[in-house]
Amino acid sequence: MKPLLDWLGMNPDTTEEDELSIARTTALTAVLLALEGDDSPAADRIRTEYRAKLDEAAAGRDPHGSDDAMLRQRIVPHARQAIDTLRNTGQIGDGPYRQVEQELDWLELSTRR
Repeated sequence: MKPLLDWLGMNPDTTEEDELSIARTTALTAVLLALEGDDSPAADRIRTEYRAKLDEAAAGRDPHGSDDAMLRQRIVPHARQAIDTLRNTGQIGDGPYRQVEQELDWLELSTRR
């Protein structure tokens, strides 16, 4: 189908991708604006992370495809295995296990494309 569309001179519809880029850059810019005036170490770390995400989004790329996000995706299974071992050996109970498991779920979801 693509060769036919190319031959007919029809360009693909990029409306959704364009709107996604606008939404990402707007949201990331809002985060950076909210951090203005906050000179805490935590704000500095988040500012650095979100500036990198903004650069990716402004270039039309998925900020979840960054090297940092890919690394997080790769290391989460190791954390899961570690807490499984703690629970299986009786070093932690179900409550703490489920809490950390949920935190890892959120971390994993935040890095998915």
